[in-house]
Amino acid sequence: MHCSILPETVYNSAVIVWDVCGIVDNVSRLRPTRSLLKLLISLNSWIGAFVTQRVMCCLISTRILLRLFIYLHVLVERWWHNKVSDDDDDVDDDDDDDDDDDDDDDDNDDDDDDDDDDDNQLILFYSIV
Repeated sequence: MHCSILPETVYNSAVIVWDVCGIVDNVSRLRPTRSLLKLLISLNSWIGAFVTQRVMCCLISTRILLRLFIYLHVLVERWWHNKVSDDDDDVDDDDDDDDDDDDDDDDNDDDDDDDDDDDNQLILFYSIV
């Protein structure tokens, strides 16, 4: 994006909005929560107010921080989802007979495939961004 002709304030706003929107667009493939998107939008306006002359340096550091934040947020969400799912499975296992436990092991194999898909989505996200 070549915006060196634009005045500084317009340049700052345009570059930051483009950057955050680009990140949000890529992250949408990971099904982010509404709270994450709201936080990214508020970060966009906050950063836009403080970025001044050294736009590209701030933009690079901002982009790195946003990537790190998004990555950590997605990991925490997945960890929490897996923890809640595992807790639910433990409660169900107590009520079942021993014969049904063999069937549950087959179900858990399917869950492992879903985890691989999530890892592939993260790899796809970082290759795009």
